[in-house]
Amino acid sequence: MLRHLSIVIACILGLTAIAWADYTLAPEMNGRNWGTIVRGRSSTLNLELTSDANDYHLSAIFTVEFSQPGLTYSGYTWDSPYVTGGSDDWSAPGEANLPVTLALDTYQDVPGFDPNAVDVYFENSTPIIDGNDTIYTAGTIMNLTLAAPNDYALGDTIITAVPDTFDDGFGTIDANGDSLTLTCVLLADMDKSNSLNSDDINPFVLAMTDPNAYISTYGLDPNVVGDCDNSGKLDTDDIGAFVAIVVGGSTVPEPACLLLLALGGGALIARRRV
Repeated sequence: MLRHLSIVIACILGLTAIAWADYTLAPEMNGRNWGTIVRGRSSTLNLELTSDANDYHLSAIFTVEFSQPGLTYSGYTWDSPYVTGGSDDWSAPGEANLPVTLALDTYQDVPGFDPNAVDVYFENSTPIIDGNDTIYTAGTIMNLTLAAPNDYALGDTIITAVPDTFDDGFGTIDANGDSLTLTCVLLADMDKSNSLNSDDINPFVLAMTDPNAYISTYGLDPNVVGDCDNSGKLDTDDIGAFVAIVVGGSTVPEPACLLLLALGGGALIARRRV
């Protein structure tokens, strides 16, 4: 009785789903429909739920599909009021069974879902607190932690959100799913050639001085591929590690070396002025 009463109150407040309204469930990284991951490191995938009206729901079921196997899936977190790992969290594989390497047999348990897909399954209900429903409207409904093993295939993986059911207590809300292109590269492979050499130096300089131009040219996140010191961003502190990774024992071409020195020197002068 209380559960239905709270739904009626939500309707009065204008939170009820409109029959012609839709949800969209979209995978994103840093607010984009594309992302970059480097071998040996992890990245966070966000699932963004948006509405074209004041939709809300009490339970959600969806899958996330990957165009190829091999990524390491190490964790997920539902947004509040959903409870991660709670009694209503029927996600598979569940929190206790992670990490796993994504493969065709990672999730195949429910009839109606594609048995040939490399996917993971998510199901949860919002909790009842003090006899009252809690609802979810829109936002980052959850995030996943993914890592690329050292032998993961370089190139693109398509990640697709596949909605099944968003239930508001009266019925289901129509939902559409979007995709994201995740590009796996070698750390410091700034020119996206799948190799490390002095050809990466000029793109590294471009990423340092004009990140937007770098993104437009190479389609990679400079704060991922160029983050050689693993600080979470690309800055002048990455120069030494970049040289060590890309050049190793070989000789750096003089013009490129001067560019790197200029970047480092400019940063040093700026720091002294602060």
